[in-house]
Amino acid sequence: MFTYIETLLLNMLFLVVFLLFIPHLIETNSKVSNKFKYRLALVSVIVAMISCMLFPFHIGDEIIMDLRTIAMVVGGLYLGRKASFTLVVIFLILRLYLGELGSGFYASAISTLVILAVLLLIENLFNKATKHKRILIACSFSLFICTFILLLRFVFGHLHLADYMVIIVFFLVHMLSTFFVVYFCEMLRESSYMNRQIIKAEKLEVVSHLASSISHEVRNPLTVVKGILQMLHKNEWDEKKRNEFIEISLQEIDRANDIIGNYLTFAKTAPEEHIIVNLEQELTRSINVITPMANMNCVDIQTALVPCRIKGDPQLLQQCFLNITKNCIEAMPGGGNLFIRTEHSHNGVVVEIKDSGEGMNNEQLRRLGEPFFTTKGREGTGLGMMAVIKIIKLLEGSLEVTSKKNDGTQFRIQFPHP
Repeated sequence: MFTYIETLLLNMLFLVVFLLFIPHLIETNSKVSNKFKYRLALVSVIVAMISCMLFPFHIGDEIIMDLRTIAMVVGGLYLGRKASFTLVVIFLILRLYLGELGSGFYASAISTLVILAVLLLIENLFNKATKHKRILIACSFSLFICTFILLLRFVFGHLHLADYMVIIVFFLVHMLSTFFVVYFCEMLRESSYMNRQIIKAEKLEVVSHLASSISHEVRNPLTVVKGILQMLHKNEWDEKKRNEFIEISLQEIDRANDIIGNYLTFAKTAPEEHIIVNLEQELTRSINVITPMANMNCVDIQTALVPCRIKGDPQLLQQCFLNITKNCIEAMPGGGNLFIRTEHSHNGVVVEIKDSGEGMNNEQLRRLGEPFFTTKGREGTGLGMMAVIKIIKLLEGSLEVTSKKNDGTQFRIQFPHP
């Protein structure tokens, strides 16, 4: 009796691992295609069926019991008719290999073909059913199969009425095992579905928030340009005033272009092909571009650059450095100092950019990089720092920002060795 229990528990372990645990891991792996997931799930069910067949328990000389029918039923119900045919064919081949042609094989073959026929009949009903009805259908199917198998055993003379304990154990084990496996299959499927819906809802919420924010931010400069064009259409302005209006329009168009460009940088999901970049050279180019703006704001740029190379994209690096230095200069409306230096560290290359401007409090520092969070009022969008963080992440670097109110802000960027 203890040998039977030990074998049944071993069969249950096979069912739990190959029908519940492994398929759940496959289903939750978003990087695997649905077609490959199906094949892996089918292989897992086949392994469960074969494992149960390789470790049966024997009653007398003719009766061999295991829980292979549960693997066949669950695999057929959840994976469809192709899986049902595959499982039946593999079972018949393996059953013929493990045993000889005889009444035991014929009884197993007939019961398996009946399982296949019923699976094909109830496939649509099962797929359309709710969770509780699926459990009821599976348990009813298991009850029918158990009854049919036992009747076959009586017909072939393998069982007798005196073997009532075997009959009771057979029914109880199959019914409880089927209920347990199908119930947890439904629970795991429901959990996976809810997780996918939550992730989808979160993505839609983020996209909706960004879309509405970007449309709002882009609409502002477009409204200014529209108003200027309407005024210019009246031909009531002299040449000097018209040129001023045109200059304002161009600035507003550039502002809208910057908003869209920063958003597209943030939206990139995969890094492009990177090359070895001279970091000193890229920083020098960025400084040359930003110098006129620094001069206009009475900001003195001081540098301490050492030759160093990293793996990256020159265009992305320039956008990153320009966004940071531009923010630093705008944080010093009354003038100040901007320090830029590079150094080698044991983990890679470090770029430090520090200003002597207004600085940020803890709350502002915590929200740094959030879309459309800015300390510059209407002039800022918050997308610049969001793009900076995204670029540094694409280049496999890290960013550390420290700041104190009225004591400036320091950006410390570290890139890995090429």
